[in-house]
Amino acid sequence: MDSTFNIRAAAISGAGSMDFKAAPVTSPSGCTIISSPVKQLQSAHERPASDSCNAGESLASRAISVTVDSFTNTLNMTARVLGLVFSGTTSVLKVVSSRSPEPLAQFFHDNGGLCGKIGQYLALFHPPLESLESKFSSDYSNYVAAMVKTASEYSAGKVDPEEIKKIVERNVATARMHSEGAMLDRSGTADIDSGSEFIANKAVSAVPVRHIETLGRGTICQIDRFTIDERDYAVKSFSGKSLKSINRDVSIITGLLSTIHNIGIISQSEFNVLFRAAKSFSLECDLSKELEYTKKASEALNNLTEVKQFHVDTGSGHQVPVQFRVPEVAEELSSPDALVMEYIDGCSIDRQKALRDRLTAWQPEWKNGERLNEAELSNIIIGIYKLVLSVYLESAWKSRFLNTDFQVGNFMMKLESDCISIYSIDHANSIANVDFLSLINQHIHCELVTGMFLFFHNRATGNGQVEEQNIPCSTDTAIDVDVHDLVYTPLSLQQQERLTEVITSYRINFGQEIIPPIEDLQPSQGQATIGEICRQLYHWLKDKGQHSDRGASVPSEAVFVNILPRFFIRLAEEYKEQDMTTNTEFKLFKVAAAFDNFCQGMGFRVNQCDPLLIRVKAQLAAYRHYLAHQLEHQERQLNNSLSQSQSF
Repeated sequence: MDSTFNIRAAAISGAGSMDFKAAPVTSPSGCTIISSPVKQLQSAHERPASDSCNAGESLASRAISVTVDSFTNTLNMTARVLGLVFSGTTSVLKVVSSRSPEPLAQFFHDNGGLCGKIGQYLALFHPPLESLESKFSSDYSNYVAAMVKTASEYSAGKVDPEEIKKIVERNVATARMHSEGAMLDRSGTADIDSGSEFIANKAVSAVPVRHIETLGRGTICQIDRFTIDERDYAVKSFSGKSLKSINRDVSIITGLLSTIHNIGIISQSEFNVLFRAAKSFSLECDLSKELEYTKKASEALNNLTEVKQFHVDTGSGHQVPVQFRVPEVAEELSSPDALVMEYIDGCSIDRQKALRDRLTAWQPEWKNGERLNEAELSNIIIGIYKLVLSVYLESAWKSRFLNTDFQVGNFMMKLESDCISIYSIDHANSIANVDFLSLINQHIHCELVTGMFLFFHNRATGNGQVEEQNIPCSTDTAIDVDVHDLVYTPLSLQQQERLTEVITSYRINFGQEIIPPIEDLQPSQGQATIGEICRQLYHWLKDKGQHSDRGASVPSEAVFVNILPRFFIRLAEEYKEQDMTTNTEFKLFKVAAAFDNFCQGMGFRVNQCDPLLIRVKAQLAAYRHYLAHQLEHQERQLNNSLSQSQSF
């Protein structure tokens, strides 16, 4: 199943790839213009549309308005699809003729939205390169890798700093209004509602908001540096064009998925996973959700660093302390369309040159003001890369909070006088209460479903595992035959090998502490009865609390175990004339879809895995490849240095 909906995400530089050069900033919590306003952030997706119908409109007017809107949306989506097809085809032709990634990068830049995210995912198929050029060698692999990486790093729709400034001024005014309004209300000297406009205008004029520079852009958002009341902040925002593009593309993809599901190409559980994956892109346009996740990420890291200290080895006998943090959020100044955060004087760790330049200029106290030598510098960089991975996994394991955009560009290094601070940024897509085993359990139980179907199919076709099991399925319902007591091997050798390969890959990327071996996850690898596997499937569906949205009550274990074999008997009879040894994967998709429908009819909801976990798995694999690449590069540099010294 992993290959069916293997969602990829890129380890690229985006909005997180920034080089900050200003002086350190005082924490936003010390901002003097705010006391302690209580503010509810309304989701960007819940705000009413400006063209929504008025309550006083007639039914006919509303019907006409809805029809016009529906027709307009259909035209817009059709134009979008046709435009993407034409633009994409033209770009591919230009890429082939020019052997340059620029036309493809321009395609992502012009079309924006989901196209950029897809480009990011494609980038994970190829190892990271140290440098890119406009023209490439004839080596196809390097050419494709460079092309995809360049295309995935396109900049998002540009946001005018003046527009961002207006949003920030609005938020400052609102926060000031709440703060002063609360104080005035307590004194009984003013009416908050009647004086709100005056207070807001006064707050804007009284508190200077100044744009300093644009720090970077990702596939959706833009990061700008502002000073608010003479304090530095980083403000994350997005353009209205990007929001419309994302929502339109998500509508197109979900509509296409619905069509594919309705004709039976994908099962309900696969549809649910892909649907949730597509919908997750829209969450990146709601910065109030990122604010919530950023606070949770900060709490998770604080809990870890309170009980554990981290260091990197210089290779010269010194351990450099490393602190892991999350930028503090100015919650009272933030909104769904602008996230105001502490400004960090640092650089993202994917910027190799900036990283080395900062460490080269560093004169830490433990070095008595001296600079690092080349060996110390290289050891610290590699140590940071290793530590980032281990801390990320350990924090996720202990807190069950997972940032699902794990890449080198989302970690920033700031040098202190005697230690190194690493900041985790960009928490737009996260899981607040992750179940690391949900996806693996999905794999295991899908294989058990397949194994049970094949068992009854073999009985129906006379290809039973042993002679006494070659009883036609029509006799399975007879009183003298209890199918629940029939013994079989639920996982064939091929299924066991497939599961072992999948689980091993998760253990390698997530770590053995998080993912146990297959023996602990699936005890029924030897012989088992039909009844035992039915009970295991029942508890898989029920114990996780995965119930249908329709509110139907789930059956008891006895009822489920009694009915499930009969379902598989009928399904096996339906496929009796088909050879399940050829095109098996495609045929088993339909079996999985039928099982999903059966479970939903009994009140269960089959989908239990979060598609973002698949994304994280790909990101972890890419990061490990990146780390191996850096270690290899460092070893080559040391060998070259030794060779040069020996020659002298």
